This record gives sequence, structure tokens and C-alpha cells, in this order.
Amino acid sequence: MGLHLISSNRVESLLDRLSDTLLNQPLASPFSNEVVIVPSRVMSRWVNLQLAQKQGIAANISYPLLASWIWQLTSDVLGKLPPVEPLARELSSWKIYGLLPGLLDKNEFESLRHYLMDDSAGLKRWQLSTRIADAFDRYQYYRPDQIRGWSAGEGDDWQALLWRQLILDLQGKHRVALLERLVKKLQSADDGSYPERISLFAMSSMPPLFIDVLNALSLRSEIYLYQHSPTNHYWADLKSKKELSRKRISQPDEADYYDSGNDLLASWGRQGQALQDLLLSNAVLPSVEHEAYRLPDNGS
Repeated sequence: MGLHLISSNRVESLLDRLSDTLLNQPLASPFSNEVVIVPSRVMSRWVNLQLAQKQGIAANISYPLLASWIWQLTSDVLGKLPPVEPLARELSSWKIYGLLPGLLDKNEFESLRHYLMDDSAGLKRWQLSTRIADAFDRYQYYRPDQIRGWSAGEGDDWQALLWRQLILDLQGKHRVALLERLVKKLQSADDGSYPERISLFAMSSMPPLFIDVLNALSLRSEIYLYQHSPTNHYWADLKSKKELSRKRISQPDEADYYDSGNDLLASWGRQGQALQDLLLSNAVLPSVEHEAYRLPDNGS
């Protein structure tokens, strides 16, 4: 068990490695479903067509998106959960839309009350609800400590109060709390049934919470991460010229320690840099790294 990190500057090379793994290391049962997590439906279509061309057939392979697959895994491990996450962005928008009228009289909601004063048709309330739902969705992914604090009763601003109203009838079954339980369950001495192999193809970014889940799952399953990376060198510490200029103003004594390197590389792919940092910073994650980089053609 563990994590296999396959890196390349060409997505075609990543596909070759994926095809070789599926063909030469089949799952124990031919009836088991091969799971290849992709960043988009367009990518799933392309990968499936390419695998069919290379192998003659591509069957019994599912291509879920990462968030939906994590939710399904959580349901399988922790017990029956709703098929759709209760605080998914679309559902939260409607729930917030219904909650706001009953909260606007509170002093903490004065700014929102002022904003919605002339909203007789409810259009501004709907637009505001979707923006708040989007913010809460990102908080759960990237600011889980904030969500934990609000859920425990910390904070007295309108966002904290609204969040507690939002989860009032969920009995602690919001995303952050469930993923914490999932990680603990995966890390415990449990002999449950887990996927034999999970492949993640060309994922440019993943929230830290999902990295934690993959870390814990790697104790039970083989995790293959096919990462598209522009270079085989470590590049997460490169700074763009704009960032270096800010450093010279805010931290002049430290500015000389940073390098912009290749300007295009420094300014391109911030999400990829963050993902690389997250993967490499997890020292307890048992991993095997493979590289499949190609030199650019003469015409490139």
C-alpha cells in the first residue's frame, strides 16, 4: 500500500503510464471497478478514448470527479449518507436564501439588512445567497479551522451565526466534520472493505482536506497520482517578478534569497505549486516517485 507519484511535462506520457499500469497490473478480480479520478468530464472522455485506442477496449472504468468520489467514499466507510452533500453549493444557496429573512433583524446582520433594503423581488437576496454559499463552500475546503471554530460556537459575526443556523439540523454531518471522522476511521486498525487501487489523473489542485484523506487511504489502498508538471525540478519556491518587488518593500533583507528563475514558470500554475508543496510536506506519506519527462522537440 502507499502512494505512487508519476510526474511528467506531457499528459500523453502520463496516459502511457496509466495504460501500462491498468494493463500489466490488473485488479485482483476482473469484476472490480477501476477508478480513475479526473478534473473534468472532458478529460474523462479523452482518457477513455485513448485507453480504448491503446488497449482495444476500455471497460469497467469509472471516472468520477474528486469531490463526488470523496463523498461516496465517506458514505461507504462511515455509513449511509445522502447521495448529494447537504451543504453542496447549490443546496446551500437555497437554504441560505430561506434563512436570511429570519436573521436580518439581528444586530450582527445590519450590513446585510442595509444591502437588501430595496429588494422587494428577492433578486438581490438570491444573488447574495449564492455568493455566501460559494464562500462557505471554499471555507470548508481551505479554511477548515474556521469552520471547526464556528461549529463549536466561536465567533459572533454574521457569518458565524449564519453558519450555525445552516448546520443546525445536520447533527454534525457537514463536510469538515465528516472528513475528520473518515480520516480517523482510515487510520484506525479497521479491516473494512476499501478500493484496491485509486488513480488520480492530471489533477492540478486538491484541497488540503482531500490530501489528508488520500494520505489515510494510502494505508489501505494503492494510490496512483499522475501529476502534470512543467519541469522535473522543484519549482514551488519560485517567485514572480511582481512578488519579488513586494518582497523588496515588505522584507528587504530577505528579498535576495528568492529567485524568479524562468519567468513563465514562476508566474504559471500557482495551484500546481501549492499541490506540489502539499504532497512533499507530508513526510509520513509512504510514496514512490516515478518521472516520465520528455525533452521538448526542436520545433518547440
